[in-house]
Formats: sequence, C-alpha cells, structure tokens
Amino acid sequence: MIKKFINKQSVLNVLLFAVYSLLLVFVIEWFSRGSIEAAYSFFRHFFKIFLYNTLIVSVTLSPCFLFKRRLFAFSLVSLVWIVLGIANNFLIKFRETPLTFADLGMMKNAIELSDQYLSKGAMILIASLFIIIFGLLIFIFIKSKKVKFEKFPTKKDETDTELCIELSDKLKAKEIHLIGALGGRIDHTIANINLLYYIRKRGITPKIISKKYI
Repeated sequence: MIKKFINKQSVLNVLLFAVYSLLLVFVIEWFSRGSIEAAYSFFRHFFKIFLYNTLIVSVTLSPCFLFKRRLFAFSLVSLVWIVLGIANNFLIKFRETPLTFADLGMMKNAIELSDQYLSKGAMILIASLFIIIFGLLIFIFIKSKKVKFEKFPTKKDETDTELCIELSDKLKAKEIHLIGALGGRIDHTIANINLLYYIRKRGITPKIISKKYI
C-alpha cells in the first residue's frame, strides 16, 4: 500500500534534502575546525557523531518547507549554522574550548572585547563580509519564488476535489491520482468515480488508487 503513494519525485526530494544536510554539516565542520582536511578527518573517524550532527541540522532545516520563500529560509538557517561554525573556530583558537549555549548569552561581552583579540583590518574584513552576506540574503529574498497557496470560500458550489482538478488543469498536469476515493460514504464514492470522466474531458489521465484497485 505504501509503495503506491511513493513516487520518484518524493524520493528524489528526500535524497536531495539528506545530501544537502550532509554537505552543510561538512562545511560547518570545515569552518569550525579551520581546514578541509580536519573536517574530512572528523568525518572519517567520528562518522556516528557526524551523522548525529546532520540529524540536528536537518531538524532545524525542516521548518523551512513551511515558508513561502523556501530558498530564502534555507539560506538563512544555513548561514546561521555557518556563522556558529566560524565562531566556534575563533573560540577554540583563543580559549581552546568549543562554543556552547552559555556563550550565546554573552554575545554583548564578546563584542565589547573583540578589539582586544582582533586587529582593525580583521574587524573591517568581518564587517564587510556581513554586509555582503546581508546583501546576498536580500537578493535571494527578492528573487526566490513563493510557494502559492490557493484560498476558497467555505460556501461554494464545487467540491474540494473539483477545485483540485481545476487547479491541476491550470498547472498543465498530465495525470491526476485520487487517493482514498473509494472508502467511506457510498455517495462520495460514486461522485469520485464520476469525476474520472470530468478529468478525462480535460485531457488528463485519471487514476483512483485504493488498497485493492488502481
């Protein structure tokens, strides 16, 4: 039953999300440890911890799918993680202990003491990078495509399924799969079967998928 609802596109999306999470964690480790060799060494010798970190990052990335501008949301969350990796690298160099949650509460003190640890040139470079990154985020926000949401009044002549069919026609769909259309009330079942002709008239191939039939 489950196999009927899994298509190639959904599997591909999950794989791409997993690969992106892995690559992002590797980049974070790269910045955090100061070199790509150190990041690769961590990946090889502490693979389970690497996967655990990937799970944490993927959990923080998951809510991005709920936003209309997904590309911007993914970029913003990814940037936060990379900045934390860079901050961790600085802390390890200066005090030899990694970044912790307690350090986030002392951000104001860290900014006040930054001139004691960083040269003016380094501070200018960091400020320039932040300006460039901020500009890039604005560019991504403007250019990223919105996920469109269609809203309809509660009092309407069409059924929800008919509205979905009309939307699929606008999106130039080639196939429509009706899932769970044969269970429950008999009048709903008959109406859904009649919709097959309605879909076919629009030049779209219809399918009803249930536990026993396709």
